[in-house]
Amino acid sequence: MEVTLTPEMRAFVDRVVRDGTYGSAADVLRAGVAALMRQERVEELDAGSLEAIYPGLLQKIRGGLEHSSDELGSVGRDIFADFEPGNLPEERPFAT
Repeated sequence: MEVTLTPEMRAFVDRVVRDGTYGSAADVLRAGVAALMRQERVEELDAGSLEAIYPGLLQKIRGGLEHSSDELGSVGRDIFADFEPGNLPEERPFAT
């Protein structure tokens, strides 16, 4: 496999290898792919699973949104409403 990196990415890889954080460029790339795989798995979790893994997460998000008064906070509250009990796709009744 051949991988082409941007100059900024290459400089990062070079730095973390030089600093001893990783033993080789291959180690850096493996760590990056592993991180993307973890991120993908987390993105696939439903709200209940996220709460089981990170207890209190939904309450912290809700609290942050309640204290937000800007427009972004309003958008966040609308998005977060999808995670409220009864609004999750697996909890919504099927239309007939």
